[in-house]
Amino acid sequence: MTKECNPRGTQAVGFAAAPLLGGVLVQYAPLPMRLNFWALLAILAALFIAAWFLPRQTGSEAQGRWRPKTPVIPKHLRNVFAVAAAAVTSAYTHGVLILSLGSQVARDLVGSPNTLVNGAVLSLFAIASAVVGISARTLQPRTAMTTGAAASAAGMALLAAAVAHHHLPFFLAATAISGAGYSLLFFGGLETINSAAPAEHRGGVLSAIYLLAYVSLGAVSFLLGAVATAHGLGFAVNLGAGVIALFSVITVALVAMTRARSFQIAIPPKKVRNDT
Repeated sequence: MTKECNPRGTQAVGFAAAPLLGGVLVQYAPLPMRLNFWALLAILAALFIAAWFLPRQTGSEAQGRWRPKTPVIPKHLRNVFAVAAAAVTSAYTHGVLILSLGSQVARDLVGSPNTLVNGAVLSLFAIASAVVGISARTLQPRTAMTTGAAASAAGMALLAAAVAHHHLPFFLAATAISGAGYSLLFFGGLETINSAAPAEHRGGVLSAIYLLAYVSLGAVSFLLGAVATAHGLGFAVNLGAGVIALFSVITVALVAMTRARSFQIAIPPKKVRNDT
């Protein structure tokens, strides 16, 4: 009997460990501007080697040489794909604001020059994400995405208030609530595809969702970095909070416009043969 892996818990552990380990290396280790990147490179190399030797988990061996393929979204899954992509993209954009610009906000509000202390504040995002992710397994995807979008919008409002009023409790609440919203949006989006997509299309659809999410993440990161340089941190945080809130509203609207039955279809309808 195999034990089921909890990817949300694993991801949250990584999220929480990253700011803590980074804070330790920057604050107490030599080469503070370089050693953390070398440590990350070593971890990635170890993961690459481990993944290379993983056994294949396909029902049958692939025929011919492996070639990369462009993700294809079947027509009957496009509505569900739009909902799931909006949810996962909304979740991923939290990383731009909370884990990048948020580090400078935490430094200003906490008032500590200690990088480990600031990293510990940011790890609250991952801790809240893990707690909510574990308890969200019983939720329906529609409920998870709607609740996550509402939590995300509330977290962004608190983050904007924290920056405007330099209020640390607001920032802590924004970080925790945003972590909960991230977990629910991510869980709801992936469960939507896992429930609706047939096995032969699931990998391609998930790849397309991740591709869209990472492209959006890079675009928002570039935009907010340029805005922060030109107009200051406060304006960039407010703009980023508005973008994430807008993504959350779009997610709720798409969930509302998609029929509940679409989230439960795992096999496309077959045509009935008429031999008479």
